[in-house]
Amino acid sequence: MTIIDDIGNLSQGDEKWNETISSIMNELVAAKRDLQKKNAELIEALEKVKTLEGLLPICSWCKNIRDDAGYWTSVEEYLSTHTDVSFTHGMCPSCLKKYYPE
Repeated sequence: MTIIDDIGNLSQGDEKWNETISSIMNELVAAKRDLQKKNAELIEALEKVKTLEGLLPICSWCKNIRDDAGYWTSVEEYLSTHTDVSFTHGMCPSCLKKYYPE
């Protein structure tokens, strides 16, 4: 038996009816609060998402990217301009061995 069934079996002036309605209202208020919190979290996450779409022309040798105006820029510069990405630089173990074998 559900709460809805309970309500159907009670008369409006009954104390149990009032308790049941109060319980339902409390559950609805809590559910609404939870939904508002989740909605705010989703909106915040969506604001942080910035995507690139389509084909991205990149030089197969130097890895520069051609922008919409036809200019070639570094991957770092292009992504920094078109997204909220910042770069730090390091050296991977393969390049370290290749360029600094000692």
